[in-house]
Amino acid sequence: NTLISGVTNDLYSIYFTSNTTGYVVGDAGKALKTTDGGATWIQMPVGVTYSFRHVDFISSTTGFIFGGLSGTSGGILKTTDGGSTWTALTVGSTTIYSSTFISATTGFCSNYNGVVFKTNNAGVSWTALTSVTTNPLVAMVSPATNNSFAVGRLGTILNTVDGGAVWTQVAP
Repeated sequence: NTLISGVTNDLYSIYFTSNTTGYVVGDAGKALKTTDGGATWIQMPVGVTYSFRHVDFISSTTGFIFGGLSGTSGGILKTTDGGSTWTALTVGSTTIYSSTFISATTGFCSNYNGVVFKTNNAGVSWTALTSVTTNPLVAMVSPATNNSFAVGRLGTILNTVDGGAVWTQVAP
């Protein structure tokens, strides 16, 4: 079954909060939402035009879009109303590529320069953690509360088993 997004920009990330409600983000500030399981997509008013690399939600209404400007300026947007409005958050960084949350308040995001950032307040603020690589980190996952991974270019795999206090490079 072919679905039509209504945009021609590259799309990089998709996240569904239910069987019917989902979000897609991509280049040139494209952020789309579906409420019918993907049959139709509507552009959300996000207020910026930089490239988005990742979308993530911590509840059915609270979520984040991560991205930046050509690897030079990072950006995070947050919604608490299911994507009707978005607020820009402050993070001093290059392009943010991915995120993972271990609770409704605690999460991580990673950037082009291999830095992992942490929030303990549902994304209101983000703190850079000690970096163990300079390779871009492009995907993150937390299979358990205190066990998170970040992966990136040149075979890089980072892991934390203590909720983000210490990240170690397990590969290469």
